[in-house]
Formats: sequence, structure tokens, C-alpha cells
Amino acid sequence: MITDEGFRLSDRTISTTRVEEVSKVVRVKPGDVVSVFAESVADDPAPRSALLAIRFENDNGEQVEIPGWKSISPSVGEYQYLTTSAEIGTTSFTLNVPEGADVFILQGVKWRTSVNTWLLEDVIVVRRGTDQYPTALPSGSTLSIPIAEFSQEIDVPESNTSLLVSGRAFLPKEKSTALLTVAFLDNAGRKMLPPGELPQNPNHGPFYQIKGEPGYVDFEFPVAPRTGVDKFHIQGVVWGDTEVMISGPLTATEITADRADVEGFLSEIPEDEPLIVIDTTAPPMGDDTRALRPNNLANAFARQGAWVIFLPFSSLQEFEPRVSERILQVPRTQYSDLVEKLATSREPKNSTFISSSFPSLASVTLATMLKTRGWQVVYEARDDMEEFNRVGYSKWYAPSLERQMLTIADKVVSVSIGLDEKLKSMWAPLSEHVVIPNAVNRSVIDASADLRTPEQFAQREKNRVVGYVGHLTPAWFDWPAVISAAKRLPKVEFEIIGHGAPETLDLPSNISILGPKTHEELASIVPTWKVGLIPFLDIPLTRSVDPNKIYEYFAWGLRCVTAPMGSVEEYPSTYVYSGAEQLVRQLTAALDDPYTESEIVELENMVQQSDWDSRARRCLNYYGITVKENAHA
Repeated sequence: MITDEGFRLSDRTISTTRVEEVSKVVRVKPGDVVSVFAESVADDPAPRSALLAIRFENDNGEQVEIPGWKSISPSVGEYQYLTTSAEIGTTSFTLNVPEGADVFILQGVKWRTSVNTWLLEDVIVVRRGTDQYPTALPSGSTLSIPIAEFSQEIDVPESNTSLLVSGRAFLPKEKSTALLTVAFLDNAGRKMLPPGELPQNPNHGPFYQIKGEPGYVDFEFPVAPRTGVDKFHIQGVVWGDTEVMISGPLTATEITADRADVEGFLSEIPEDEPLIVIDTTAPPMGDDTRALRPNNLANAFARQGAWVIFLPFSSLQEFEPRVSERILQVPRTQYSDLVEKLATSREPKNSTFISSSFPSLASVTLATMLKTRGWQVVYEARDDMEEFNRVGYSKWYAPSLERQMLTIADKVVSVSIGLDEKLKSMWAPLSEHVVIPNAVNRSVIDASADLRTPEQFAQREKNRVVGYVGHLTPAWFDWPAVISAAKRLPKVEFEIIGHGAPETLDLPSNISILGPKTHEELASIVPTWKVGLIPFLDIPLTRSVDPNKIYEYFAWGLRCVTAPMGSVEEYPSTYVYSGAEQLVRQLTAALDDPYTESEIVELENMVQQSDWDSRARRCLNYYGITVKENAHA
């Protein structure tokens, strides 16, 4: 509704400009891309009632024609009609500045004398790469902005609580993606230490990656402001596709649901008892089906008598911050709060920081700060993160950061000899380093005891089922070798459990993909197996792996056929292959060879020595951490 004050919405009034009073002159240069945006209202929605006359001139006032422009009138020259609507009409168009042009001129024209037209506020002209795109039009409606031009500052609330930033993007193609970088600013506009909860890119700093199916994609990511942060600046970065658009502005809402009481937890720890802080790429505690080495060691450390603060890679999802009496997990949205509390509320004595395969910029910064305060710093290498980065994962990784972490660390742990050798090659002075392999939970060992009895081994003698549990991505799962082996062994059944299988696989009838399974569901499946399979591609990424699943296979009383990795060639009941031909031979041998008494004894000894509590004790001894006896998590 138009009034003397402007155009009235339900909650506010927007100033207006009569179309015939609109006039704008903008300096340009050839090759510039100029975008024009306008919102208009009229007392009659009749079409073509008003327009914008557009004109390029050189510095001598001579007109420079727009190549290929079709809307030309003898009276006004080149023009663009304003979009009319019963409510608010939105007009937008883009022009390439022609050769010889120095000035861009816009003039509003009342085309139908009987119709009055107003622009909300004024026409908006943006020179790409020079002017900042508005994140919204005067009415508040969103504006689609090219990713390269997107820029927005968001104020931090006085409570300084964590924020969930959300928005919408348009991805034109199947593999379209883009980045949003985040920078913290103080009240003078100066950059501060970067947010620690986001992955880091060596060139762009902290970022969030927009990805998804083609079309409009809703996204959200957490940002935890540090003390003294006044606002944060979000900038779009082209990441292979210049056509990605942001439907701005982004919104930021306070996060309070999964906030961990760090200060309260620290106050509970007796002065003479150790605290271990684990910064990791692992999922949150509580999801046993996805638990990785850091999750299992955290529980084992607590059972041994240590206190643990666990930083998962993502949010806590549906899991509680307080895992148990001695374990607190902290969402990345609270990273800044955690750093502050560790620096002010925890004495360095009996304090250890572990970066578990996460030498990010934030983790290196935290490790440096804690070490200067007297903490012990440990770097744990679970995987070859450089190789993960090479196949498209762990975008935050940079070799220089891992090398820096090695120079900071007091002690280094690797899960395999291959990883240990790589770390030594990255930092020649490395002296405090040890190999401590992965393991399996004692609960799995005990619950599977009946699968390792002489009767069960006898019953399995004639089984012809091979099984696999784990991720199925073709980045490291050798699908061609498995399919080829299944075709050559038609009487052998292959049962594949996990997620991430390609949708376009052409599988023979003796391969079944069963999807993800819980431990309870596995209990009814694995008794029919005789062999556990680890069919990884023979690439640098997998050679340094010490596979968790091999210990589960052993706990289930299974032989293992595996590609070469870690120290698997030294393990009992293990058949190592190299190449598709040898895979078939080793599968045949593992299925056909009779069990011997010595094999069964060696396998049982291996299982009993490979639980997480045993590994935790080795780690604590190496770290020099003393715990009280008979402590419980």
C-alpha cells in the first residue's frame, strides 16, 4: 500500500522514489559486468507502464551502443521495462560494458501517463568485482548472488554464544560445489584468530563447502565466536563452478541445545588425576556402529582412570555432551569456549593434548598454545591424511601443518610401521615415536567367545561364505577385484555389509550387499562366514592402514583375506594377496585349508591381546600418565 511515507508492509514502511525521479550515473570500464536490480509498485499493474532508459557513454558524452540489445525506442533509446505486479514487481538484468564506454546512465521513465510507478528505495547498480552485492532487496526478499560476489557480515550477539549459519544455494550441475570462508573481526574490523570448528584450506582459511544434488540446496554450519569477536565475515569462493548462486542473505541463530559444561567438568577433576583432551576427525561418542580408534581409546582411558574431553569432527547430533562420569564431549561450536577454559581453568600438570590424525590449523594452534603453558602434546597418526586429501577427502589437510604438528609434539603414535616411517621422513629429528596398532572392544571379544570354540571351527570347515564389514567407497574398496573373484568362484557367497556402495555396480548373483548393520544384527550373520575380507586397493592411502576390522574378524573366529597394509602379514589366520589373480588363490586357500590346533591357539592369543584396554594401557605408559587403580568410566 502506497502512502505519503512510502510503501507499507505489515511490519514496516519502505521509502519510495517515483520512477520519473530515478536517475543514476556510474563510472565503468570496458569489460565490466553491471547488474541492475529494482523493486517497483504501481497504482495499476498494467504491463509496460514504466521503464528504465539505459545508456553507455564515453567521457566526451558520446553514446556507445550495447551490442545485440533489442529493446530500443526512438524517444528514449535503449531501455528495459520494469516488471509489473499486483504487489511488488522485481526487475533484474545484467550488461557487459562495451568497448569505449566510461559511464553507465540509468533514467526512470513513466511510460503510461495514466499509471503512477514507484521504486522501493532506489534502483541498485552493482559492478561485479567492484561493488558489494546486496544480500536482499529493499522488501527483504532474497537475491540470487554469484558465489564469487557473495559477501556478508553477521553481528555476534552479546551473549557470545555459538551460532548456526544457514542459507540456500543453487547448484547448476551434478558436481557443482563452492566454498564459504569465515573470518572473525573485532570492533575495529581487524581479523582475529580463525574459527576452530571449521576445516581449513591453506589458501582460503576456515571454510564451509556447499555441495549436494543439482538445484536448490539448503545448508547450515556452526560458528563459535571467540571472546572479543564483534562480527564475522562470510565470503564466497568459486571452487570449480562459477555458476553457483547464493540465495542471500544467510541467517544466524544461537545454538544452546548441545552445549557442554566445560568449566563444571574441569572443576570435578581432582588435581592429582590426569586429563586427556582428544581433538579428532572421529564421529561423536555414543554411536557404537561408527566408533573409531579415538572413540574406543577415550572410553578405555576413562576405564583406566583418566578424565577425557573429546572433540568430535562434527556436531554431537543426538548424543549427549556428558558421555560418562569421566568423559565430556564438546561440539565444535564450543571450540573457542573450550580453548579459553583449558587456558584459564586447568593446570598443565597431568594434562595431555592429543591431536588424532587432525593436524588442522586450529589443532596446531591449540597444541602450540597448550604446550607453551606446560601441557604434554601427542600426535596420533591413524591414517595417511595426505592420501585421503589426494582422493578428495580431508580438504583441510596440508603437509606443512602435519610437519608443524610433529615439531610441536612431545610424543608421536602411529598405528602402523608404514605411517611411522612416513612421519620420520617428514620430520627427520623425530625421536619420540612408537607404533601402537588398533584393537577391538572387549565386549565384542567376550560376546563372540562361542564363535571361537573348537566346535564352531569344526562347523565352519565346510562354510563357503566370505564377508566384509565397512565403508564401500570405490576410493579404496577394490570393487573390480571382488566382482572378478566372485565370478571365478561361483560356489562362494560374498556378503558385503556397509554403506557407500556405487549405484551402478553390475554384480554377479553370488554377491549380496546387505547395507549397514548394527553389532546385534551382525551377531546373527557372521556365524555363517568362514573368511573376513579386506579388499582395499593397493594404493598409498591403504598401505599404511592398520584395519580395525581385522581384529573384529579375529574376534568372530574368522580367517582374513586382505590386501597388503599395516603389519597384516605378521598376523595369524591371515592370507595376504596382491592383485586379482592372487585374491582368488588366497580366497580358495582360506576357504579350503583345514584348521590346525596351533592356528586356533594363535588366533585366540591374538584376540586376547588386542582389546582397547590393552592398547590404552600401552598408550598411557608411553605418555607417562599414571592413573589410579580400579577407576571406572
